Amino acid sequence: MRRASALILALWALFFLAALAVAVGSQVSGVLSLAGALRSRVIARSLACAGVEFARSEWRARGIEAVTNAPALFASRDELAGGAFSVSYEVMGADGTSATNCGVRAESEKLNLNRARTTDLASLLVGKGGVAPGVAEAIAAAIVDWRDPDSAPLTGGAEDQYYSTLTDPYRCRNGPFGLVEELLLVKGVDAAVFARIRPYVTVYGEGAVGATASGFALGGGMTTACVRIDFVCDRDGRKRFWHEY
Repeated sequence: MRRASALILALWALFFLAALAVAVGSQVSGVLSLAGALRSRVIARSLACAGVEFARSEWRARGIEAVTNAPALFASRDELAGGAFSVSYEVMGADGTSATNCGVRAESEKLNLNRARTTDLASLLVGKGGVAPGVAEAIAAAIVDWRDPDSAPLTGGAEDQYYSTLTDPYRCRNGPFGLVEELLLVKGVDAAVFARIRPYVTVYGEGAVGATASGFALGGGMTTACVRIDFVCDRDGRKRFWHEY
């Protein structure tokens, strides 16, 4: 009887120890998985940053013409441990189609929000923003209203009278755009439209260059993390804009 009781107790003890081991193992596995993901993210970010610095150095050493579309330099650089990076930008052809070039390009080739005409802005919104023509014209008018110094709205546009009625009101800038992201404050520009036209607009002029550097962490023959950095450098090579996602 005593032996049977001892055996039952031993079995229960083994059961609880096994359950504890499973619980601890599961928790450790989760922590290790999270640590691995964080490590991959750090590697990918470091590689993306390396892409920015490489693009800056090559542009200053070779000149803009040599790095505008140079796949041999920017398509995939994998000398660094843990992954690879690439540097590229989108261009819009005369027929409205998009293409990706490897390298950096002059910001002056993009549509400047502080100088573009309403017709050019509307064309971009239709061609790349996926906006209906009538709506595009209204958004284009609102963009011009945002930057012009007066308080009289263009047809379909918006000035303080509109922005002051929002749930979280703010004032119309009535001055030049400081960042492309200001578009998100303009009447009619939502996140989806902004994401589609972002590669084709700028607030920078002559002498500035920009692109997107992508860092890829690799492991087991597959991509484990990716970080992209949009950047703009001025004529002296100093970083003027940096957005990571």
